Amino acid sequence: MFGSTGGGLLIITSIVTKLCTGFTTDIGATPDDLNAAVSLFSITFVLLQPPSAAIGRWLGAKYWITIIMASSTRIQVDYTV
Repeated sequence: MFGSTGGGLLIITSIVTKLCTGFTTDIGATPDDLNAAVSLFSITFVLLQPPSAAIGRWLGAKYWITIIMASSTRIQVDYTV
């Protein structure tokens, strides 16, 4: 998508950081909380992106994206109930 995992990670981290400038004060969190969340996201992204890409190539993007979206929706529905 971005050419390499590292480049995509830097772009995503930069966007998240810039979008959340006033977010921490709005939710009553500290800047350290935001930094921890971005770090956790980054680590998870780096670890899970290569296996996900491999599965996507094996299954086909059409099916893999459908599975991811269906799983994500199911998790969100279960979490809100």
